[in-house]
Amino acid sequence: MGLTDTVRAVLDHKGIGVCAVMPETPVYEALEIMADKDIGAVLVMENADLCGIFSERDYARKVILHGKASRDTPDGENMTSPPEVTTQDRSVDDC
Repeated sequence: MGLTDTVRAVLDHKGIGVCAVMPETPVYEALEIMADKDIGAVLVMENADLCGIFSERDYARKVILHGKASRDTPDGENMTSPPEVTTQDRSVDDC
């Protein structure tokens, strides 16, 4: 996979499965999902709307470093929002 490949080519290679949680989902539960699926981030969805993305980086920088309890903290408070989106026809380099 190179920088000139499209997002579609990357998804064809990696697969298109995604995992999502709700904004009120505790951070701990989102981390369990990421560990179980061996992924580094989950989408944060409210109904059918994409609100943000919660990643391992969000956890490290916004939860742990601030002394928050992951079982009591909703991921919606710590997600990256608004999420940046693209289309499948753009190149990796453009993204």
